[in-house]
Amino acid sequence: MRDTSISAVLLKSGLKGHWLEGHAHIPFEEGQDTRDAIAQALGIIIDRMDVSGAACVAAFPPDQISYRNIRVPFREKKKIRQVLPYELEPLLPYQVEDLIFDFQPTASGSAADLSCLLAGAIKKETMQSFLETLAPVGLTPEIVTPGSYPTALCLNDSMDGLLLDIDPSYCSMVAFSEGQIHLVRTTPALANKELAITFLPRWIRQTLAGFHKTLATDFDPQTIFVTGAGLNGSQVEQALSKELGVPVNRVDLIKNAASGIKNKPSPPWEPHLMDNALALALSEVSGTALLNFRRGPFSVSKHWVENKKSIIT
Repeated sequence: MRDTSISAVLLKSGLKGHWLEGHAHIPFEEGQDTRDAIAQALGIIIDRMDVSGAACVAAFPPDQISYRNIRVPFREKKKIRQVLPYELEPLLPYQVEDLIFDFQPTASGSAADLSCLLAGAIKKETMQSFLETLAPVGLTPEIVTPGSYPTALCLNDSMDGLLLDIDPSYCSMVAFSEGQIHLVRTTPALANKELAITFLPRWIRQTLAGFHKTLATDFDPQTIFVTGAGLNGSQVEQALSKELGVPVNRVDLIKNAASGIKNKPSPPWEPHLMDNALALALSEVSGTALLNFRRGPFSVSKHWVENKKSIIT
């Protein structure tokens, strides 16, 4: 889900690969109330695709998530989850009681019992509104994760790399290598495209410089991937490559053999609009670990509880 559109993919998975059974990209009408636009778009998607029995995973716009990189002096996940709100409280502009948290390890520290973490937080009221928007069309996502995050994991590049998810209202940057996310940051988009091309390389350099200084990392991106609805008619790849001195390529997961997609999608299929949704589905069928904000009061009921009667029978 975006601030200006929704993209959805229906994926069938088997032992021999994955098949696209449906897809849709629904832009919102200009000036339309956001909640009404989302409800209308979801209705169109449900009409176009038979989603009965399908597992649902969903993604927020990345600009609604607060990210922080922190270190804690132990590695047990249960203990980390207990102390995470207290570790993040002085770093966030919100009351921790109003937030939902999740985290993933990024890299080992110098000591055996030191954990480096990427933590994400979202307002409870935002999460509540998100789930309430999906409920009327019968969608109950098992995972609610930040947009862009699954896409970076699907790239599975062995080199240090960056993913730039360029939207009309924001740009999200994800630093990754060897199937692991190191950093996520988001900045508002600039309406003037010429100014944006000048701003983005400077923002990338400043963000990585802060990352290096804070965590003493030697992360050095050798390639940059770009995707997102803000790429329509844009030549941002050439400009970024010239400014940053590294190759810049558009994401196209269908052409990536590692994705395991066995059929060609029916038109219209535009990778920069659809790949974030496709990455969500691929992450679900492959069991990829994602940040998941369905926690606390928003936890999904245990499968045992949901299916207890059928299992006993």
